[in-house]
Amino acid sequence: MKIDTLKDIIHWTRDYHAHLSERMMQSSIESGNERNQMLLGYLADHEKLLSEQMEVFEHSGDITALNTWCYEWMDKNPTTEPTVDSPLADMSTDQILQLVVEQHQKIIELYRYLQSRAETDSARECLSQLLGVEEHEVMTMVQGANRMQEM
Repeated sequence: MKIDTLKDIIHWTRDYHAHLSERMMQSSIESGNERNQMLLGYLADHEKLLSEQMEVFEHSGDITALNTWCYEWMDKNPTTEPTVDSPLADMSTDQILQLVVEQHQKIIELYRYLQSRAETDSARECLSQLLGVEEHEVMTMVQGANRMQEM
């Protein structure tokens, strides 16, 4: 996917979350561990929700902000494909959770970087909202996962 604008970044993030959701759901089916199945299903639902939220941003956001150019970041960071190479079905619940947090941290770092480089208020505001959604959802997923482990 060629990424030039903030809208492209949001589209990429939407696809990233959809991909994670699909991988987690498939791994949930493949896992023989009931606790992992529950955790992966829970996380897959949250990733799907994030994908849907990104789609709303992509289609209803401030058009000026969405058309902000971001190609400089992509030139320095050419990896644009989601990477979850580890077999989730075989991981422990702690490893799964750590992987999910790491994946979200990549997106959060991207939004923070873009926000620090944004030249317009509308772009900064859009990125601030996206950052808030990602941070809140990661916090929610971790808290929910921790509650599951206490069961």
